[in-house]
Amino acid sequence: MNEIHVAVIGSGIGGLSVALDLCNNGIRPVIFEKNAMHGGYATNFQRDGFRFEVSLHYVSPLFRVVLDRLGISRDVDLIDLKKSAFVKCDEQEKACGISKFEFNDKGLSYVQYLISKYPGEEKSIRKLFSLGTEMLPMSDDLIINRTNPFAAMLKHPRSIPSTFKYIGKTSKNLLDELFVDENLKQEVSALAIILGTPLDVMAAVPYIQTATESYERGGFYIHGGSQHLVDVMRKRIEQLGGIFYMNSPVNKMKLSTDGMVESILARSKSFDVDSVIYCCDMSRLVNTIIPQATLFKKEVRSLPVASAASVVHLGLGIDVKNEYGLDGGDYAIKTPEMAFNIAIYSNVDPSCCKRGNSVITLTGLGYDDFERRSMKELNRVLPGIKKHVIVKEYMTPLDFENLTWNAGGSFGGFQTTPLQMRSPVPHETLVKNLFVAGQWTGVGAGYINTMLGGIETARLYSKKMNE
Repeated sequence: MNEIHVAVIGSGIGGLSVALDLCNNGIRPVIFEKNAMHGGYATNFQRDGFRFEVSLHYVSPLFRVVLDRLGISRDVDLIDLKKSAFVKCDEQEKACGISKFEFNDKGLSYVQYLISKYPGEEKSIRKLFSLGTEMLPMSDDLIINRTNPFAAMLKHPRSIPSTFKYIGKTSKNLLDELFVDENLKQEVSALAIILGTPLDVMAAVPYIQTATESYERGGFYIHGGSQHLVDVMRKRIEQLGGIFYMNSPVNKMKLSTDGMVESILARSKSFDVDSVIYCCDMSRLVNTIIPQATLFKKEVRSLPVASAASVVHLGLGIDVKNEYGLDGGDYAIKTPEMAFNIAIYSNVDPSCCKRGNSVITLTGLGYDDFERRSMKELNRVLPGIKKHVIVKEYMTPLDFENLTWNAGGSFGGFQTTPLQMRSPVPHETLVKNLFVAGQWTGVGAGYINTMLGGIETARLYSKKMNE
């Protein structure tokens, strides 16, 4: 253990993907994790008979490709999500109206809802979703196949005009160009909340893709939750010879005289390493762990970090389908006070609680007194809901930072800006035997991007270390 061939730092979904791909190719890594539990954001926790999901709402159909590439598709079942909805309260004292949509309908029901609310902007509403339809094929090729951008453009010529038109613009530029009504802008801006980036700096292209993909293609939830996925990955890694060091935060890396990482410090012990793949907070790496080294051609210390979420987990003593008629899995809430998301996990995977109960999660960005305000608005949307709460867990950005070490509890690494679109943080560093993976590299957040980035990093490592 004092002489490690390859050390993987962090056992979040990115680190597990790196380690599993290495194992599948005959390389046995040692994984260092600061917590007692693997998975990072991709975990569940139990409270009084209720199972809560830390971060996952759904994954796109492309997730099957990722599972296949890691060789675990037979061990992970996906639940097809059928319904979504938007709840809008126009005035403070009035009851809220629920407009329901179906996934897998090419976004038609959601488009029709928007047109019915904003008939004067029908052309622009259709334009927004048509942009997503045009961009998604090339985006798939770039993300899934890691195709060279020029080759991807040749394969998907229909994607070129819209991608090039908006690649340097922000989401605010896009919405100001398309829409006049400020309420409409606010309503559709919530579609890409997971990117954790303010509209005036968020890149337009990933916004378009994220905002339209779920309605265009539908989504899936992992049966048994994220914990099942990461447990499958860890078990397979250990079966193939990988080793986990839990409760082992890596605080320093030591460089040799020729500028290579020669050892890492974890739990006050030094471990000699041949190479390192770092899968955690990039700002911590460059500012604390190895501050004396120049790791990238671009300056990353000053890059803005994506926002974190505030989350309220609720275990309810009622079935919300029977009590309130909510039979979908995902609801966007917009009231005069605030906007937030509700995920109803018990409607998707009933194994998360006993029959007749419900598990729901409220998610919004930042602090902003989120627990009190969101519970107040939830009680207005669903009158009397507070009296049915059995378990309530409130997780702030600080809680998420403690869980993951991500700066500010960031859900998506660096902000998704036009600059990041053109020049994302690469998986290879200027230190020959140091690589980076996770949501801090590439562009965009989510399980698919993070896991595919991990696979790509593992293969870059294998290629470079064999040169």
